[in-house]
Amino acid sequence: MHITVVVNCYNSEKFILETANSLSSQTFLNFKVLFVDNKSTDNSFYIFKSNSNFEIEYLETPQFLSLYSARNYALSHIDTEIVCFLDADDLWDPNYLKNINIFHENNPHVYGCQARTLTFNNKGVLKDLTKRLSNNKPINLLNFANMPFPALGGLSIKSKYFTNYRFPDYSNFIGDLDLVLKLAAEKKLYFFNDSIFYYRINPNGLTSSNLEGWKEELDNWLSKKLIILPNILSVKLESDLKYISLRILIKEKLGLSKFLSEVIKSPISNMTKLKLIIRRIINKP
Repeated sequence: MHITVVVNCYNSEKFILETANSLSSQTFLNFKVLFVDNKSTDNSFYIFKSNSNFEIEYLETPQFLSLYSARNYALSHIDTEIVCFLDADDLWDPNYLKNINIFHENNPHVYGCQARTLTFNNKGVLKDLTKRLSNNKPINLLNFANMPFPALGGLSIKSKYFTNYRFPDYSNFIGDLDLVLKLAAEKKLYFFNDSIFYYRINPNGLTSSNLEGWKEELDNWLSKKLIILPNILSVKLESDLKYISLRILIKEKLGLSKFLSEVIKSPISNMTKLKLIIRRIINKP
């Protein structure tokens, strides 16, 4: 199968060399990169192109777009059977695309494949976000009640799925969650342990730098009730919303005693409460 890899980029020169090297190291060669330049003002594309040994189609957005509006813009330019996404600061194992191709050839009825997802930072690998999933088995909504939501870079999707699906437009945070939950609700998402995606934990990334935006989008998504969620998953997402709200209070430098009061009465787990208290003490939103 021929695969398109969508690399969405906005001023990513700090990490994009590693991403280009990751793609250049792929053992599967029948792919091209759709490089979506979201009005970057740095040397991201030059660095990327100079360190690439694969086909690149350059696509510049007509104006600066929200992250998922840029992804939707890219989807209208896909002409291959499989679509993968890799952000300009994330990485893949060298056999990622090879194994993804094998999976889709062996499972023609499956629309979406979730790869094994490992988080990492400058100090190395942190944890496996997908360790609770079973290899070559479907992922259902209940799975997400007991695990973090893996990032889009670990997903490969049949392009025909996007005939009737687009990411929530004008959004920067909620699109990954929206896609995986819809795929899972439709029983179209499987887990495949043999492909490994490395998701960078960046303290200066979009989510950490704009907690208010993440809170607003999650709150709006939950209020629309576009997917019927199991109660346990609804509770988890509401708890996530409360957690983000408390992190915003740290950012706003709420007094320690008032902050402790808000944390103690919140419905989140005791372990999460402890993590928030530590964040407040060291003043790290």
